[in-house]
Amino acid sequence: MNLKEKTEKSTNFEKQKITMKKLKKQVKGITLIALVVTIIVLLILAGIALNLTIGQNGIFSRAEKAANTWRNAETNEQLALGELGNWIGNYLGENGNGESGDNDEPVDEGDTTAVFAQLYKNEADGSEMLVLTNTDSYRESGLTYETSYDITNEYFNANSEKLPPWIDTSAGLNETIKTVKIINEIKPKYTSLMFMGLSALENIYGIENLNTKDTVDMSYMFYYCTSLNSLNLSNFDTSNVISMEAMFDGCNSLNNLDLNNFNTSNVTSMGLMFGDCTSLTELDLNSFNTSKVIIMDGMFSNCKNLNTLKLSNNFDTSNVISMSGMFEGCISLTELDLSSFNTSNVTSMISMFKNCASLIELDLSSFNTEKVSDMSMMFSRM
Repeated sequence: MNLKEKTEKSTNFEKQKITMKKLKKQVKGITLIALVVTIIVLLILAGIALNLTIGQNGIFSRAEKAANTWRNAETNEQLALGELGNWIGNYLGENGNGESGDNDEPVDEGDTTAVFAQLYKNEADGSEMLVLTNTDSYRESGLTYETSYDITNEYFNANSEKLPPWIDTSAGLNETIKTVKIINEIKPKYTSLMFMGLSALENIYGIENLNTKDTVDMSYMFYYCTSLNSLNLSNFDTSNVISMEAMFDGCNSLNNLDLNNFNTSNVTSMGLMFGDCTSLTELDLNSFNTSKVIIMDGMFSNCKNLNTLKLSNNFDTSNVISMSGMFEGCISLTELDLSSFNTSNVTSMISMFKNCASLIELDLSSFNTEKVSDMSMMFSRM
């Protein structure tokens, strides 16, 4: 390499060094600017966060306001409940159904909202009598008083473990109570399970004293009262009843049941209502309004001697979602006109007509089965 070439190479190298130095300065300048911008942004964000936390409309302020609002609401609620309690107390005092400061005299007719269940033993045959009364001071003559239960506002439910004490199978009372006597007016809100499983029960005296005007649940009321062959329910006001599930299920000695006075306009469940009523030969439900009923599972299942079933156009099934086993085992029915049935919401028809061995005429012309997901064994053994 000659001198000229060496000189040019050295000159180019120096130019590159100068250029690199300029670039480094520019990079340092850019980096410094970016750092300053970043710090400014962080300061702004910190200010915003601080304001959101402790500012006038910040989180702490809002939390404090919410706490104060909750405390005020709680106070107002307690005041409102107190006022309501005072109003109820005054109302009951003024109407003779509760205690009043100016009236310490006992109410002669008793408090018809109170319900006591008393057990008596007949020493002659060892059977038991269940007495329902609105006053625990009552005593039945000629029988041995055993015990009493205050069942005022008690809700006995088949889906829970809370059962009436007199149907405790471990005590055997369900097999020894032969008679029920209602000696004065009682107004229970719930009659569910009231006589459930009393397999030895033959007579209910004074059933006209059972005021059901405010009763909302009659489910399992006479469930498996297998010795009961007659029931006069002409005094029953069922206008507020919501559930009649299994109400007469297993009453296999009942040979007649007049329900023409029943108001079923608010009932939502009739599942197993007449299940295993094997002695019934005729059932007239022309008065039934079933517009709110959702469940009709097993409603007439195993009514093996039922040969006449009367259903009017008021037997509205538009809200029913399940008809599984509805007529299963009705082996004596020869004809069934269901042309008025609206089944547009029904999802299950499992075993609906299973074992209806005598059925010759079955009108299903109105059936809409679009939502039905299971029809298994619907017409089995027909």
